[in-house]
Amino acid sequence: MSRIQLVDFHPSTSSAPSISSHNDTSSYGIYTRSSYVSDEFSHSLLNKLQHKLRKAVPQKPFSMKFEHVGDIKTTQAIDVKISYGCHCILVSQYRFLTIYDLSTKQLIAKSGGERSCEYLVVEENYNLETKTGRDALILVSKYTRALQKVDLQNFIQALLKDPDDDTLEIASRIWKSNVESYRGMCIEYNKSTSSSNNNIIYVVCFNFIAIVSSSNGQQIGHIDPDNCAGITFRTVTGIAWNCHNGLLLFADSIVNRVHMLKKESCGNGSKDITFRLHHTIRRRLKTVEIDFQNPKGICVESYTGRIFLCDEHNAQLKVFSMDGMKLLGTSEVKTPSHLCLNELTGELFVVCSYTQIKIFK
Repeated sequence: MSRIQLVDFHPSTSSAPSISSHNDTSSYGIYTRSSYVSDEFSHSLLNKLQHKLRKAVPQKPFSMKFEHVGDIKTTQAIDVKISYGCHCILVSQYRFLTIYDLSTKQLIAKSGGERSCEYLVVEENYNLETKTGRDALILVSKYTRALQKVDLQNFIQALLKDPDDDTLEIASRIWKSNVESYRGMCIEYNKSTSSSNNNIIYVVCFNFIAIVSSSNGQQIGHIDPDNCAGITFRTVTGIAWNCHNGLLLFADSIVNRVHMLKKESCGNGSKDITFRLHHTIRRRLKTVEIDFQNPKGICVESYTGRIFLCDEHNAQLKVFSMDGMKLLGTSEVKTPSHLCLNELTGELFVVCSYTQIKIFK
């Protein structure tokens, strides 16, 4: 028999980030009542409570007005991501990683020297099961292509102390993987429990997508032409996971398509994870000519499941329905390459011409 902890919605007096993640429970106090129930029931109830609290902060969908509300000037920008837990915007550049405040858009820190990375992904509340949720940064070194995971808060603190410290990544590193990435990655969050141990990272490698465990960086499977309808992955330029329908999306810049894959089976710890082709967004959608060329970055709005795509050649942003069957809107943007959403404010961040981050609402 075990004692169950109930969660109170009364704000905690402990320190917390200036803005809460929509998956964060650190801003809620916890108290205990004696209630003796079975271990199985206790575990199940706590998991459900924590899962509900993760969604406690209201989300704001993008308005589709594409109102230009600001810019972040930069140079040689590659990718952009947001951390709610650390309240910041992360921009990868050719030779730097730059961090800005999420509200003011002012510079917080900048890595120095040859410390550079290309593609980023933020894992929210990666250690929620052990203490208050904190974000992790998963990044790809520009020079080694090696995938590694760091505690983002520790990383920023070390960066503020000494941006040229060669051991900065090591001090905050959680793991370093043998998997090498060439075109980015995305995360499939484990929905069954509050633990992040079963989160999955999909990593774009050369001609295949590696399936990596978020807890240790080990490859647990792969998607390649042999187990996915003969689709090739050499020209993948963007990848995203849609939590609404469980589809893995990736853009192919040569054939000008966005493929949507459905997970068929997944054995416990098995490398035999298979996917099938569910749908393809092509240049022609039924009777509508979409005409996207050289698609790049792609992201999915978790609140609605809408798909946001950078059409670099045509200098446009395109928004599709969750199933990819309808084109919902377009906007003219000069040379868009990668993008992400702030789902607390409804802001859309877009890397444009590799020289600035444009912000839309």
